Order: sequence, then C-alpha cells, then structure tokens
Amino acid sequence: MWLGVNEMGIPVRQVTGIGPKSAEYLAAKGISSVSEFLDAGAICIAGAPGFSPGRAEQVYNAALEMVGRTAPPSENAANKKGKKMKKAKKEDKDAKKAAKKKEEIKKAKKKAEKKKAKKKKAKQKADRKKEKKKAAKKSSKKGKSSKKGKGAKKVKKSKQKKGKKK
Repeated sequence: MWLGVNEMGIPVRQVTGIGPKSAEYLAAKGISSVSEFLDAGAICIAGAPGFSPGRAEQVYNAALEMVGRTAPPSENAANKKGKKMKKAKKEDKDAKKAAKKKEEIKKAKKKAEKKKAKKKKAKQKADRKKEKKKAAKKSSKKGKSSKKGKGAKKVKKSKQKKGKKK
C-alpha cells in the first residue's frame, strides 16, 4: 500500500460516483477511506446495488485521479482484493440467507397468530351460543312457572265466583 496526497483521511464518500448507499455498502465491508478503497480495488464495489463491473472500474479510476495516482495496485494488492471480494460475497450471501430465514420465521409467527386468533374467535362464538341457549332455557322455565301461577289464580278466582253465587 502506498499513500498519496493525504488519502488516508479522505472519506470514501467524497469519491465521485459513491453516494450514501454505496458508502454504507463499503463501510459494511470495512472500507471507509479512499486508501482502503484503492487497496481493495474496483471489485469491492462491483457487488453493490446498481454497480456493474464497468461502473465499479470508473469509480475506482475517479478515486485514483482524486489522490493523484495513476499506477495500478500491486500484485499483492490484487490478491488481497480477490480474497476480500470472496469474503464480501460470502458475507452478502450469508446475510441474504439470514434475512430470508428471518422473514420465514416472521411469516410462520404471523400464521400461528392468525390461527390462534381464529380459534379464540370460534371459542368465543361457541361460548356466546351456549350462553344464549342457557338464557333461552331459563326464560322458558320462567314462562312455564308464571303460566302455572296465572292458571292457579284463574282457578282460585273461578272457585271464588262459584262461592259467591251460592
């Protein structure tokens, strides 16, 4: 690694073609300065959303011009670049798998919650139906006893009327 005009302290975000999202992508790979970006090479940003290998090369060249470099990175840096890229691809793949698994778990939980809510609703409906039956049974019992009472009163009144006639 050879450093040019204070490139160590220049944030990678200042390179033409690297926006906030690309800077976040690089930061996730441990690249935050222009020097780290140049050491990693264009391939380190080629996997970022919206970056083709050609666009990655353009951004890399813009970083080189920014610090006054024109020489390509050494063979050693190219080897590091390849290893970093493999590692970055693996990390991306692992992150996607984890996100997918997390989404599946979330869906399963949601499905279980819906099923539970449906069961609860069915139970409540059954309980209301039971209560309605009980209430209907009680009211029918009350109605029968009150009819008996009315019938009994009528009998008493008719007996009283018979007694008055005599």
